[in-house]
Formats: sequence, C-alpha cells, structure tokens
Amino acid sequence: MTVETGTPPARRTGRASRAGAVLLTAAAVLAAGAPPGAAADGTAALTPAAVDAFVTGYLDANGVPGAVVAVTEGERVVRVAGYGHDSTGAPMTADSPVPVASMSKSFTAMSVMRLVEEGSVALDAPVVEYLPEFRVADSRGDEITVRQLLDHTSGLSDTTFPEKSGPLPATLEERVAQLGEVEPAAAPGTRYSYHNPNYAVAARLVEVVGGEPFADRLESDVFAPLGMDDSTTVGDLRDAPEVPRGHVLMYGGAVAADEPSWFLDGSSGVVTTADDLAEWLVLHATGHPRSGTGPVSPDTLAAMRAPGEGAAGEADAGLGWNLEGAGAGHGGWLFTYTSQQIVLPESGHGIAVVLNGGLNTGGVEARVVAEGLAELAEGGAPEVGPPVLAIVDGVMALLTLAAAALGAAAVLRAPRWAAARARGPVRRLVLASAPHLLPLALLAGLHPIAEFVFNGRDASWWQLLHVTPTVVVWLVTGSLAGLAAVGARARHAARVRRSR
Repeated sequence: MTVETGTPPARRTGRASRAGAVLLTAAAVLAAGAPPGAAADGTAALTPAAVDAFVTGYLDANGVPGAVVAVTEGERVVRVAGYGHDSTGAPMTADSPVPVASMSKSFTAMSVMRLVEEGSVALDAPVVEYLPEFRVADSRGDEITVRQLLDHTSGLSDTTFPEKSGPLPATLEERVAQLGEVEPAAAPGTRYSYHNPNYAVAARLVEVVGGEPFADRLESDVFAPLGMDDSTTVGDLRDAPEVPRGHVLMYGGAVAADEPSWFLDGSSGVVTTADDLAEWLVLHATGHPRSGTGPVSPDTLAAMRAPGEGAAGEADAGLGWNLEGAGAGHGGWLFTYTSQQIVLPESGHGIAVVLNGGLNTGGVEARVVAEGLAELAEGGAPEVGPPVLAIVDGVMALLTLAAAALGAAAVLRAPRWAAARARGPVRRLVLASAPHLLPLALLAGLHPIAEFVFNGRDASWWQLLHVTPTVVVWLVTGSLAGLAAVGARARHAARVRRSR
C-alpha cells in the first residue's frame, strides 16, 4: 500500500467524550458551520479527503501529536495514513509501528478460536483441562472455562488481583503462576469484570496446546494468513524498540514519555501498522480476507461477535470484541497511546485508529476519532467537539495557582494569625488550620479514589501520574503550600504561647 500522511487540518469531532457533552452548549460557537466533506443534504461522503479533514481537525484541536488510521469498505481500502509526527519528530505514516493496547485481545481470541476450529480446544471446557498449571486460591478455578476467559466472566478481577501495581511477571507462565494465590471476586460465569490476566491465561493456553511461544503462534495463526507482515506481540514496550515513545497530554501540549512498565502479553502487546490493520479490518467487516484463506471461518468470526452467554446483563461482551448495535469494536489504552477498532458487518466498513497520546482526564482518545469516522461511514456529518482536556487542564492550572497563592498568603499572615488565636485552646488552633491539609489528604487518597472512578481497575502511582498529571500537580502544590502554612502558623503560635 502507498504510505501516506494526513492533509491539512479541519474541524473537530462532536462525539468527543461523555464529559464533553456537559460543556457542548457553552462551546457551541466552536462547532458552527458545516464540517469538511459534508454534502449538500448535510451528510458526508466517506472519502480520503473527508477522513483526513476529520482526523487532522481532531488532532489539532486536542493537541495530539500524531495518529495512524485505517478505513475500509468491503474489500476496498478507503484510507490508510499517518497524521502528525511521533515523539522523535518523524512523520507518522501508514507503516509506522504502533501499539494497539487492548485491541490485542481480539487477536488473542482469534488464536484461541483457531484451536477451537482444529478441535484441540472446546470453548465451554474447563481451562485446567488444557492448562493444568492454571490454579487460583480456591476450587472455583477448576470451573473456569475457556469462553469465560475470553468474555471476562471468569470471576477474576482487578479488585482481588491488582495486575498493574503488583509484582510484574516476565513471561506468560509466570503470570499464570501468580494467579495461584488469588481469590476470585465472583463465581465463574456470574459476573462480568474486565481483567487483563484473563487474556494472559488464554495466551498461555495457546502456547501450551499449540506447542510453541505465543508470539510464534500469533504469527502463524493470524498475522501470516492475513499478510500482516509488520505485526508482532511483546510483553513490554521495551521489547519493541522500533515503537517511538508516546505522549502524556497536559496543559494543552504533549510531553514525550516512556510507557510505564506493565505486563502486556496476551492482553495488550500487539504492535502493528495502519497497513496491516486494514487487512485485519477487511476480514472482520466482510468475513473473508482480501486474498487467500482467512485464519478462521466466517461462522467463527460471527461467533466471536455473538452476544455473550456468561453473565446476565453483559450481552454486549463477545469473544475479544464488545458489541454495540449492528457493529462490534474494541478499544485500548496505554499510558502513552490509545487505540480503537470498529467493524460494521452490515455495511462492510472497518475503522482502526491509534493516537500517540495516552489515557487522560479529558476523554481525548482514539475511540472518539473512530466513532466519528464510523458516523462518517454511515452517512453522517461528524463534528469536532469542544476541547474538553484543555478546559479541564485550564481549570487545574487555575486551582494550582490558587493553592500556591493561598499557601503563600497564609505563611505571610501567620504572625498576625498566631497573635490573634494562639492563646486559645490548642484544639481550636488545629481545627482552624486543618483545611490547609485537605490537598494532602486528597493526594494520599488519590489512588483508591481513582480506582473507584475507574470501576475498580488497577494502576500504580506512576501510571496514575501519566493519566492525571495536572491533578497531581495541583494536589502536590496544594499539599506543599498547606504544609508550609500549617508549619508557619504552628511556629508563630508556639512563640506567642511561650511569651505569655
């Protein structure tokens, strides 16, 4: 395929983020006018120019340095391109290597389904039948089926096994061994809980049943049949030096950063290109590859996107895919990249997007771009919404300045404050100064607060800093300012009390 880069910027997407909806009315003036590529009747044509205008508009409006995109319709590749630049300053292109994060689960699931088609594995058989080393802390582990790994109803959860903040394994075998001390959060098949180690176990099963390393099996099972010659899988991004550093998005800019170490194999480790993703999308959107024989049959592809059977209320969970309406997709986030794929089998469209900016508090992610392109594919006219992250970070910057100013003022006023209050009860002095320690309390509780907000998902402190940098800057500034204020008040109050 031709290596192409994006064209000049246009406007930005209206499906931005859930948080963006709150601010949409106030920012409506930013979205006035018809978006590029719009037809006379208000719909938009799915053309390379329309794709370019939408993607570049979103990147520019949100301060994302670069992206790669693949858009297909039937067997036709509408657009494979790179936009912007990577962390070295080099242009992003259709063959730039990018990590696709949790989109990798779709690839792992397909490798498992190859074994199912071969008759080597049964989806509803216990995992231990094929992987005797798999154990959890109680006998419920013997009931976990292969299907339950793939649709996240195994009962395993971040709440009982913090997979990112705990000790990191070096291999799939080590990851499976770590689960031997883990108490399941629920009985198998009774609750949906998105948990990366489910796919590490699935990948280890592929290794053991297939008789060769997971990366080799993924190559022979999936990449080679589809002609995805520039794709691989790794356990840590440090094992893929060809992938440039991604970025942390903050204060309207992007800071190049190494991806914090965490175990990716099986769940999040695929590295690929826009060119290769186009081949993958054609397979899923049409049921067959552009040439040759696909990795699995059309019936198996459909089964992977069928409503889940494992847990009530989670009919939108397929095998390596999430279901929505007539389509299916799967997103992914690292702390320095995000990704999203969407396939629409009824219309034959496929869309994949990878941004080189990581998870953030403003909802700037590949999902928003992919959903906008899906709207474009369905004849809609997507618009770029308000710059939510810039607004959030602007608020955080003001809060940071206010915290520093309040702390400085409290230090300067400490002598007068002490003179007026120091002769009262100590308890009253403590209560009067306690509000200055609120940022410190919030900083100490940030990790559990973040876990609650992210529905129990685990992250280390270092990883959390990548997601909420401006929040951490505010809380650290407020904590230091508060400690300085309390310290100054205590020092002056002690002097006044000694002088009585």
